[in-house]
Amino acid sequence: MSTVKVAPPFCVRTAALALMCVTTGCGSVHSANRAVAGSSAGAAGFANRSELAWIARVGTWLTGLYDVANANVPPGGYCVQTFRHQVGKAPTTRLKPALQAFMSFCKKVDEGQPEGALLSEYDKARGLTLLGEGQQLPDGSGSYLDGHATYAATFIVGHDVEVRCWSGPDWSLLTRETAALDGVPTGKEAGLTTFAGNKATIQLSPSTCASLRRVERGRVTLSELRQWQVKRIPVGFLDSEAVKVLAHEAEHARGVRSEAAAECYAIQEVPATAVELGTDPATAREMDLVLWSVFPQAEPRGYSSPQCKMKGSLDLHLAATWWPAHR
Repeated sequence: MSTVKVAPPFCVRTAALALMCVTTGCGSVHSANRAVAGSSAGAAGFANRSELAWIARVGTWLTGLYDVANANVPPGGYCVQTFRHQVGKAPTTRLKPALQAFMSFCKKVDEGQPEGALLSEYDKARGLTLLGEGQQLPDGSGSYLDGHATYAATFIVGHDVEVRCWSGPDWSLLTRETAALDGVPTGKEAGLTTFAGNKATIQLSPSTCASLRRVERGRVTLSELRQWQVKRIPVGFLDSEAVKVLAHEAEHARGVRSEAAAECYAIQEVPATAVELGTDPATAREMDLVLWSVFPQAEPRGYSSPQCKMKGSLDLHLAATWWPAHR
């Protein structure tokens, strides 16, 4: 991701309730339906003011539901009742599917359904709530699909995944929706992972994509990377960080929910991912060294683990991984 990440609100299963609420300056969000082909993301698909207000009420309600779960209060009919009271009817036709999906989710919560069933319903409901992330690309504002990054991410995920690079205006509108739902500030996210059914989509910020383009075009040099190690000149670091963001989001797309695990796996996968993007092996390894040089001290809370070390539980045992001496 970029040099700043936002830790997600993370909801764990307690008693009969399971939630996964993430926006993360990484993280995973869940996607809405695609807009009409050729539509402009900024004009047609993103949430308007009344829709944002409803999405924010959903987010506040989810936080309250999480508090009840952590207090081990049996849900009973609590989920359905509180949604109706605190969130209310959808303000527009296109949010009615989200309303219906959350009601279906709540019925399963109140029935005490198993975790797997709850997560599936929650993913669906959350995805239908976020209106803008599934715009048809490329669009008129400069957002586009990144084929190179898609190719590299697919190797990590193990199945088809799509990588979307957003323009500044579109990214602002997209993160405005996730901020309303998750109650976190906008502007710091480097990437998001979203789901529509069984398909994952990696959404990347303009700054992340600008650095990835340098990597894809072979513009990252050993000299730049080594200058970071000695003089802390940021260009090489930002390029390395962008590759890590891609790998981190791919881990979420693969099903890893823990931020600390996704981050540790991602750093180990940077050499192979950079090579898939078009970097030579020597430069790819140097990019990994740059990232290890600031780990874990540069990580936000929740993004590092003492098990991220050689022979730790998060060691992927990859042939290309070089563990620094202090790890």
